[in-house]
Amino acid sequence: LISVAGTLLVMLAIEWRLTVLGIAVLPLFLLLGRRFGAALRTVSRQVMERNARMSAIMSETLNISGLLLVKLFGRRQEEQRRFAEQAEEVRDLSIRQAVIGSRFFVFMGIATAVGTAAIYLVGGHLHISGGLTIGTLVAFSTYLTQLYGPLRSLSNVVVVVAQSLVSFERVFEVID
Repeated sequence: LISVAGTLLVMLAIEWRLTVLGIAVLPLFLLLGRRFGAALRTVSRQVMERNARMSAIMSETLNISGLLLVKLFGRRQEEQRRFAEQAEEVRDLSIRQAVIGSRFFVFMGIATAVGTAAIYLVGGHLHISGGLTIGTLVAFSTYLTQLYGPLRSLSNVVVVVAQSLVSFERVFEVID
């Protein structure tokens, strides 16, 4: 936050119009963080539930009494099938979780590129009209990069917190 505030102050001192344009991408960062955070929270909850079911199956069938019962009733194939189904669900949900996370970072990169392109477009017009030097535009784009890095990290915090809340929910479920 301190880095963002300091960078914003320097950017405002250099060129306030470009600063406003650079900040215009901020709602997109927040929107992406919320949307993908909610999706990752849902999938993380499903992954934890499936992992719990798979662990229950393993603990029921792989202890001594469970193994004896499985052998005694000839349920080896059924238990293998049941475990394989749970493992497939966990795998599929984990892949889905990874895809959602990678999409989040792709969209964040696109948002950053759009903001940077808008700065170069407007900055180029300002330079042509004589209101801005090339050196100022280059310096501003460097500060913009320093601004977007921490903003991307702060947006990622929303996603990490959403996934962590699922973990806390599971812990409290077990405690209850």
